[in-house]
This record gives sequence, C-alpha cells and structure tokens, in this order.
Amino acid sequence: MLVIAATQGFTAQVFLFMISYFLPITMFLVVVCGIVGFSLAHKVSDLNKRHHLRQFSTICIVFLPFIILDITVARTSIVVFTFAGFLGGSVLSFMYFSNYFYVNYNSDVEYSAAEAFYAQHNISQRERDVVELLLQGLSNPEIAKALFLSENTIKTHVRNIYKKLKINNRYQLINSMKTRK
Repeated sequence: MLVIAATQGFTAQVFLFMISYFLPITMFLVVVCGIVGFSLAHKVSDLNKRHHLRQFSTICIVFLPFIILDITVARTSIVVFTFAGFLGGSVLSFMYFSNYFYVNYNSDVEYSAAEAFYAQHNISQRERDVVELLLQGLSNPEIAKALFLSENTIKTHVRNIYKKLKINNRYQLINSMKTRK
C-alpha cells in the first residue's frame, strides 16, 4: 500500500484503496470487542456499569451486519456498508457517551446544597421540580409528561430558570448548582 502511494503519489484512488483495506479490519476488531464486552458483562457487579457495558457492546456489535454486507454484496474497492456502519456507529457512540457523562456528571449534586441554591435564586417549587428532572437528563417533552404539563409550559419554566440563574443551557445549570453560584 505504501509502495503504491510512493510510486503513484497519494491520489484519491490510493486513499480509497487504503480505506477499503483498513476499515473492515478496524470494524472487525470493534465487533470482537463488543462481543467480548457483552459476554463479560454478567461479571460486573455494579448494575449501572453493567447496563452501560451492555449498551456500548451492543453499539459495537451493530457493525457486524455491515461487514457481512461488504463481504457478500459490495465487492468493490470502496467499502460502502462498513463506512456507513462506521458513521452510524460513531453517531450512536457519541449519543451514548454524551448521555452517559451528562447523567453521571450531575449525579453528585447534594440535596441540601440544592435547597440553599433554590432559595438564594428565588426558584419556585414548580421550577424546582423542572430542575430536578433536567438534572436527570430528561428532555422537555419527557418533563412535561412526568409533571402532567404542556411542553410549552415546561419551556416557559426552563426559560425562567435560565433567566434567574443568568445561564443559557443545561450544562451551565449543572455547573452553577455544583459551584453554588
């Protein structure tokens, strides 16, 4: 491969050849990691970590059908299905990790500190309910359903909370509660 690149120059065709060579191998290793992770998940004692290991392993195993499709259907130098699987898996991985870290990042906000924070910033009881659900990672429609309110009412509460705290998003809400500004 490097010989081809050295003799012909690094062209688009050489780049596609390199992708078609390395991407399936990489994806196969990702699938193997997913299978190993899924098979060892039962040994993890922490239920939360076990759940996340199974979720991530499932995301890794998702690549398997794309590799099989590439081997059987797309016998060209461009790895169409594996590349699509890689993109899809990347999006799924990003969604998984962002949700995992969002939920775990805000998990250590203390209740007593939160009460003092609410009083300091004049947060109403209904807004406190909304904040608690925001900190659990729920979306506006999920909060509306949980509190038996309309989604527009939740948006209004969120807007009022942001205005009172002089913040713009949920991550700033978590940071302001942790630092008790």
